[in-house]
Amino acid sequence: MATYKYEPLGLDGSSTRLLRLLRGDFKNDIQCDLFEGRIRDEESMPYKALSYTWGTTEKNSEITVNGSIMPITLNLYEALQHLRTTGNDEILWVDAICIDQNNDLERSHQVRQMSSIYKGAEEVVVWLGGGTKETDIFMDCMKQLHESAVQQGGDWRLSAQLWLYHQAEIQSTFGQATTDPTASWREGLGLILSRPWFRRIWVLQEIANARVATILCGSKSVSSRTFAQAPSLIGLKPSSHCQALLDIMPGLSRKESWWAQQRDLQTLLIKFCESDATDKRDIIYALLGISSDADQSDILLPDYTKSLPQVLQDTGSFLVFHKNQEAWVKEYFNSTLPQFLTQLDSLGSRVLGIASANGDEAMVKLLLETDAVRVDGEYSYEVSAAARIKVKEVRYSQTPLWRAAEGGHVSVVQLLLEHGADINVKDYFNRTPLFIAARNRHGALVRTLLKHGAKTDIKDTDGGLALSAWAAMKWHMTIVFVQGVVRFKGGRQAN
Repeated sequence: MATYKYEPLGLDGSSTRLLRLLRGDFKNDIQCDLFEGRIRDEESMPYKALSYTWGTTEKNSEITVNGSIMPITLNLYEALQHLRTTGNDEILWVDAICIDQNNDLERSHQVRQMSSIYKGAEEVVVWLGGGTKETDIFMDCMKQLHESAVQQGGDWRLSAQLWLYHQAEIQSTFGQATTDPTASWREGLGLILSRPWFRRIWVLQEIANARVATILCGSKSVSSRTFAQAPSLIGLKPSSHCQALLDIMPGLSRKESWWAQQRDLQTLLIKFCESDATDKRDIIYALLGISSDADQSDILLPDYTKSLPQVLQDTGSFLVFHKNQEAWVKEYFNSTLPQFLTQLDSLGSRVLGIASANGDEAMVKLLLETDAVRVDGEYSYEVSAAARIKVKEVRYSQTPLWRAAEGGHVSVVQLLLEHGADINVKDYFNRTPLFIAARNRHGALVRTLLKHGAKTDIKDTDGGLALSAWAAMKWHMTIVFVQGVVRFKGGRQAN
């Protein structure tokens, strides 16, 4: 049987492909039909969207699609096995099958529609992989709890008495005699939260856009609304990454967590910077469709013809300026992906420091017109423009003004001072901009700083004063001048 070959997909509007999973027994070969459809259309066919991990990139399993063989990963094969029923066909959207992964143009087009695809699904099914004894116990517990809560009504999450009632009911149902039934549930949930699905970057957009979601682990399933509340109910504290993911699942968490307050691209990158992606560009692209500022923007779009450094430049420029910038501006955002992700909360400040050190007055002006510097931790953050330029570099406590003074960039120093920079700010060694300008023999800048009221009595950690450095500079200049005169006269006498 021939290997399946994709027919070109129309790249206009909301076109995509849908997979018809033909009904059959669990152990039978998987038979499917793949056909073109549209989303966001009144007559579009109802479908479920699958959220899963590819697992290994080796495609060592096979399904039949339109009479041809299509290799797929083992994890996807097992997901389709568990989704298939003997009663009815299932209409699905599955990225690895519905997108021609070898076509960069189609891939870019489909990624831009990912948000709409998952929003349009009548249900998102999260496949977490096969079950174990421990995970089965936990999933059965959550299933029973969900059904009991639905019957009882009310806000069971906030009712401790109702939860205790459910505990007793579940123990009775499953014959548990342990004094702490939640211990086995925590073990099962802990194993589930360690599954690769909770690290994959694309699941964020998939689950965040879901209207309804079902968590499927082996043959056990439960509503995401119940699953997301499980850690707090049974006393398990997930990692910050896992908790942020649980917060965006359909249900109460999504309505009450940080998600409802702030989900700009920078916030999402900070919260989910530890996610995994086979293609590192997807660390950025997978978040665009769920961010409040980049979702409808045409400035930052998925484009797989661009390299990772180009994508990072585009992203950095977007986060700081929120508009297209010329190439010379984007060059300031050169960094590796790990560097970029660790600098997110101080991106604008870092670039301002570099531009100030370089004496790039044009870039400094652009940055001071934005509100992009948002810092915390070892940085101080205030909203005002004056406060923004006081942000210090962690390593040596050097502000943009200090770095501009070090390089002798008079125009940049004046610009920063006009915006309220602290003229007497000290670095780690207690050196002020005046001190460093004098030490580096920037005479014009020393005069500028003195004119603006720079203090002359601040000592560095060695007890030195700026005026001492200034005097040393002047003495050095005098000696150089005298030596020059002597050489000049000596040359004339020789002639």
